[in-house]
Amino acid sequence: MACAPSLVKYLLFLFNFIFVVGGIALVALGALTYTRFEQYDDLTMDLGIGGFRGPPIAMMICGTVIFFIAFLGCCGALRESHTMMTMYGTILAILLILEIGLIIVAAIYKDDVEEGLQKGFLDSMKNYGGSSDIDMEQTATWDNMQQRFKCCGTMSYKDWHKPEIGTGDKNVPASCCKDSDGPNKCPPTGLPFPPDTERIYTDVVIFNTHAYIP
Repeated sequence: MACAPSLVKYLLFLFNFIFVVGGIALVALGALTYTRFEQYDDLTMDLGIGGFRGPPIAMMICGTVIFFIAFLGCCGALRESHTMMTMYGTILAILLILEIGLIIVAAIYKDDVEEGLQKGFLDSMKNYGGSSDIDMEQTATWDNMQQRFKCCGTMSYKDWHKPEIGTGDKNVPASCCKDSDGPNKCPPTGLPFPPDTERIYTDVVIFNTHAYIP
């Protein structure tokens, strides 16, 4: 029975050490995701949450909080400090309440976030092929994004044929094409509607960017 307190202490230390490592990994993944998506942030700035920057920043903040709380738990377990363990338990209880609240809020506003993303992407498509510096920047971003994510349009490749969107010729951009070099390579002006769907990507940005993990 004398070994029981020591066993509990080291199990608690091990449990918190796993979360220390997890917190560091979450910060690293958030930083990597932030770097990967930073160039696409101009497409969704109207969301008011920093576009693509919001989720990775939230990941880094959560990872930092998890790290410090778990580190506090490790130190409290090894030192058998009643004060540190009390602080640790109190913080965990507060985080549990906040987590429940965030889950409820996320469930309520999920559709609003989806609609905001769609609006941000569709609005930016209106600038595609324009001559201003902002238009050219967003055109390059769209071309880069469609090639990287192997997708075309926000909700469908047909988005490029809408009257208010895209270039004057209403072609599907060449960046939607699967073959960037070879016999099936698309011309620089893209493909006229209706395009040969065997030659273009038919997945869409709104889903592929969500699923993308660097």
